[in-house]
Amino acid sequence: MRGTAVAIVYAALCAAALLTPAVAQAQAVDSPAPGAVVDYVRQEPGWGGYTDAALLRYVTSGPTGVPEVASGVVFTPNGIAPEGGWPVVAWDHGTAGLTPDCSLTTNRAVNEKTIVESVIDHGYAVVAPDYVGLSADSTTTHPYLNSATEATATTDIVKAAVAADPTLSSTWAVLGASQGGHAALNTGRIASAQAPRLDFRGTAALAPASNIESLFTAAGPWIPTSEISTSFAPLLAATLSGLRTTGPDVDVDSYLTPRGREVVDSVATACVNDWGTATGGAGIADILDRPLSDPAMAEALRHYMAVPASDFDRPIFIAHGTRDTTVPYPLTLTLAAQMSTAGTRYELKTYDTDHEGIVAALADALAFLDTVMNPTAR
Repeated sequence: MRGTAVAIVYAALCAAALLTPAVAQAQAVDSPAPGAVVDYVRQEPGWGGYTDAALLRYVTSGPTGVPEVASGVVFTPNGIAPEGGWPVVAWDHGTAGLTPDCSLTTNRAVNEKTIVESVIDHGYAVVAPDYVGLSADSTTTHPYLNSATEATATTDIVKAAVAADPTLSSTWAVLGASQGGHAALNTGRIASAQAPRLDFRGTAALAPASNIESLFTAAGPWIPTSEISTSFAPLLAATLSGLRTTGPDVDVDSYLTPRGREVVDSVATACVNDWGTATGGAGIADILDRPLSDPAMAEALRHYMAVPASDFDRPIFIAHGTRDTTVPYPLTLTLAAQMSTAGTRYELKTYDTDHEGIVAALADALAFLDTVMNPTAR
């Protein structure tokens, strides 16, 4: 049955790519290779309040490795592109939710406007993926904090955007915040290998979610219900929903209480602003029937969501607020120690701010991007 399903999806993707009507700068494809363009449609000026935006549908890997159509947005600066095209910054957004109703394309990237326009003002095109599961074409919910699909969705949309739009350069870097910082770091590790025809330059991650799996593996049914426990529950439920979606060799439901299964199901259909309602005040003890420190679950979580500390081949800039309690600063300090042990070169800069205030790091992130994208300007 699984082989038949894969064949059907593969054929459907081919058909979608071949039968898509011609649109501005569209490129037909004859196979669902990662990064293949399905369609590229420029929007009328003013879409989402932007001057020049285009919706892009492209092929990437789904949560179980089956090819899937994903979506995103491409923003380009005003004016004539420089010789060689606009250099590209992939923007990986923070937590939005787990369904297409929460996506950038659905919501016209209105929450990203400050950052996107700041990057555009520096002379970069911005390519922003919805992430797998947030596209209208998705067949599953978004596998939240899944390292593999975040990275491939980002790399593949840049490949597709460069193929679809001749005003874009093959030179690119990735910038992300919160969940997007997690995505950016995972992207930075695979970018050169997964897109060898492009010129990847570096990674900027603001308040990146990392080592969250270490918090999860400390969780169990003995944790009393409290404000901290109930505030932590939506993040745990969203991640367990994603882990269940990817089809790991671990039975996620067996770790959940009956109420826990209801909570995970409810979060899987909600955007982030509704996660509190979706969990209904449940705490960790209400959700978990077994400790997540069980070796099988601990390994599944590590494989699903860990941020790599090694094998980067391009520069890395990490920013974090010392008053961040959403993604606690000590988790990034742990990542920095792991990178140092692995011999990975990185720059870590701290700010006297909380999670939302990490936008204060944008100027430094842009300075980093300017340096790696145009090294002769140092």
